Parts: sequence; C-alpha cells; structure tokens
Amino acid sequence: MIIIYQKSEDGLNSGVLTFYSKSVLTGQFELNAIEAVDKSRSRQFHQITLVKVSQGAFLFKAHDSYALELFEVEAPEASEIKITRSLVTIEDLNQVEVLALQLVQARDSPAKYSSDEEYPLYGFSGKDKIYKFKYLETKDLQIIAQIQIAPFVNLKTEHIDIGRNYLAVLSPVNCAVTEEGHAITSASVHFYSLFTNVESACWDIPTTLLKERSTEVWKTV
Repeated sequence: MIIIYQKSEDGLNSGVLTFYSKSVLTGQFELNAIEAVDKSRSRQFHQITLVKVSQGAFLFKAHDSYALELFEVEAPEASEIKITRSLVTIEDLNQVEVLALQLVQARDSPAKYSSDEEYPLYGFSGKDKIYKFKYLETKDLQIIAQIQIAPFVNLKTEHIDIGRNYLAVLSPVNCAVTEEGHAITSASVHFYSLFTNVESACWDIPTTLLKERSTEVWKTV
C-alpha cells in the first residue's frame, strides 16, 4: 500500500490522500481510492503527519490543523479497498500543543518485521522535548515517555532519525555549545537511548565533510 498526500488545485481549503495498491495481475501499483482531507497551510511536506499505527491503519494530520485522523484500510492489497475514518484524541493535552504537533515514525526493523509488529510513534510540538506515544485501541494517543533535547536544536522531522535502540537529532552547533556566546565550530548529532530516554552520546560532524567550509553554514543559530 502506498499513500500520497497532495494539495487540491481548486484553491479550496482541502487536500487529498491517494491510495495505491499493487495489482496481482499486472504487478503494478494502481490507484484505488481518493480521500479528501485538510489542506496543509505549509508548503513543506515534511511538516505533514502520515504515519502507520498498525497493519492497515494510518494517522494523518495537516500542518497547522487540530484534526488528527485515523484511516483504517481493509484489504490493503486488493483491487478494491474499504476505508473507515475516525478522529483520534491525545491524552495529556497540557503537555502537547496539538496545532503544532508533528509525528515521526520509527523505522521498520528488518530483523523482526511482521504484520503484528508495533509501530512506535514519536512527536514534538516545541523545541525542547520529543514525546513517545502509544496508540490505544480506544483511538487515543498516550504519552508514555519524553526525551529532553539539548539546547540550540531546532526540531524538524527531516533532522530526526529513529532506529531500534537510538533516536538521533541533527544540531547546527557542536557538542560543546551549551549556552549563548560559545564559538560554533561544526554541526553535531545527538544520540538518545530509547531505553533510558536520555542522551547517551554526541558526535561533532567533521567540517571536512562539508562541501562548503564557509562560516555562512552556521548562521542557523
């Protein structure tokens, strides 16, 4: 199953999710469903949430939208599919700003992938914490852990990678920078253990890896 988000071209405040499944006869992916959804106000597609919560179930949230919607797909590999939509609520709303919330999917584990595998979700709505969520059968998202992020990190989904044991976050400053006024010599990557939910390592990125060695690179802080 492939799901693609597209903005509508009619200027209305809506977008569409297009659902494709692989044809048994041709071996090609074919369009078999289109669902209208909220249009994201951002042109940055990485700010749109589209994550998997279980086999055949997906969460969608447009940028700057309060609606977190569940799409349950029956027969996802068939030529005809049935889609059921419902809203998902978030527990502990005093910790999360729903309007700015972005969810990130942990990568599938090739070592233990199965249809019964859980799909860990992480998300953020500010700049200092990443939350781990658990999807409940009651169609709620429950915060089960939080990770305090190092200062000067500008959280963006394209700067976060989540594996089996660690969460990695790209930072525009080197590891030694902990307060304003420090000299910035390179970017860095902070690693957080998914078992203890605390930072376990920080690696500076050698400037020799940069195509451009200009100090203009570090003006993001």
